[in-house]
Amino acid sequence: MLLGPAGFQYTAKDRAKEQGIAHKALLEADEEIIIASPVISGLKIEELIRLLKPKQEKGVRIRIVTWKADSYAVGDSAYWMERQERMQNNGFETNLVEDYCQHYCIVDREVVWNGSMNFLGKEDSADNLMCVCSKGLAAELLEITFGKREVDVD
Repeated sequence: MLLGPAGFQYTAKDRAKEQGIAHKALLEADEEIIIASPVISGLKIEELIRLLKPKQEKGVRIRIVTWKADSYAVGDSAYWMERQERMQNNGFETNLVEDYCQHYCIVDREVVWNGSMNFLGKEDSADNLMCVCSKGLAAELLEITFGKREVDVD
């Protein structure tokens, strides 16, 4: 959910509106989308492919950061590996990590969606998300995730 006034109760209609806002931001990408989501689900991956494959085919770089298949505490690692391969086979780059994975989405190294939400995982009623336009914050998250070699801020 997007952050709102304390005590505000979100409905299914509110969640659908929020999802539409996030999708619109992704579709406005001109150069690159980076999604860090420790947890992934087959349904969310298929949704991502339907949404972003046309952008990827037009040259937008799509990068996914998630846990390695054998880092999940539940389920069969072969299942997670198949999901990761599905993204790779559709032209999405994957960066697989073992220990720690942030929860964020960065569009064109400036628009940052950050919170507790797993962008490619199942929704949770406690999910929270905020959006900030900040090249500095984007650079900081990229440095944490990829190291200094990734930071390229004007």
